Amino acid sequence: NDGVNDAADCAPTDPTVFPGNADAPGDNLDSNCDGYPVDVARTVFVGPIGCANSAPNRPTRPFCRPSDAMSYVASRTSQYDTVVLLTATYTYGSYLQLINGVDIYGGYSDDFFTYTNSERSSFRSNMSGNLDNFGARGSNLTSSTVISNMEIRANQNQSGTSNGGYGRSSVGLHCVTCPGLEVRDSTV
Repeated sequence: NDGVNDAADCAPTDPTVFPGNADAPGDNLDSNCDGYPVDVARTVFVGPIGCANSAPNRPTRPFCRPSDAMSYVASRTSQYDTVVLLTATYTYGSYLQLINGVDIYGGYSDDFFTYTNSERSSFRSNMSGNLDNFGARGSNLTSSTVISNMEIRANQNQSGTSNGGYGRSSVGLHCVTCPGLEVRDSTV
């Protein structure tokens, strides 16, 4: 017995698993007995299944777009520190904005119950016109900020307009002053 009432404890013989414990994203363990391998209260969910583009944000009603989830988190960094994505390909006309101290984990199953590092979530930006194309951007990431199990791609800008398009840059990850950024098991 690990000291927690067995009726509330999902693993009564394991002292590292009990209600109220912190979940570590990416380890595939439900350490706090809430049914998910992440801390639901501190996590924003993204996935194309049953999604919405506004709160409430729960595993059963995730954000559709990673960029909307990051915008939501940007004004609530004291409340949320993790964004998790279902294994899928997300293609949008904007880049993924990185936020200081907010981790991004791809590779979750359709119900967010299982994490696998053998299947990545893919974010692809398709910016066009008189712009350089970035897959993900950030600046001043001085706190620990993890990107894990992701494929981040800036598709080639080929709008061909007279003032933009051909000759523009496509950069997968652009981060200025980012000593806290750690990229794990990802392709950029």
